[in-house]
Amino acid sequence: MRWQNHIVIGASFGAVIDPTIIPVAVLGSTAPDWLEYVFRLLGYRVRHRTVTHVFTTWLMGCLFFYYFFDFHHVGLGFCVGGFSHVFADSFTVAGVPFTPWSDARFHLFGGKLRTGNMGEYVVAGRYSRRRLLATSSKIPLCCNCLLKALRMRISLP
Repeated sequence: MRWQNHIVIGASFGAVIDPTIIPVAVLGSTAPDWLEYVFRLLGYRVRHRTVTHVFTTWLMGCLFFYYFFDFHHVGLGFCVGGFSHVFADSFTVAGVPFTPWSDARFHLFGGKLRTGNMGEYVVAGRYSRRRLLATSSKIPLCCNCLLKALRMRISLP
């Protein structure tokens, strides 16, 4: 996906959890790509969509910062943005690695999107619209209910 779509999707992920983390989520939403550049500057050879795009790594980062340690939701916002990036890339033909130990690619909904095609913009627009409606609606979507329940740290039946 293109960076514009990653920013839109990252902002909408952040808005669902807590609107105050949107700026950090936007920074995190492009992190998997610019972290590759940082690794190259440090002398490490990193191919695109490898170490920085691991699905479970970003998910574990979100869980860690949510449950154990976070300073004003900065870590959570960054990891939510990074997770949104990897989540969005999993819709593409190239996919993303699910774990750091696997070379197999993880695809959602068959991985039919191609980077730069119109389908990418449609998915980003529809997803972000749905997330933003969920945060402002009096009758939240099911996913929003789940996120609110996790945020309030109550057990679900």
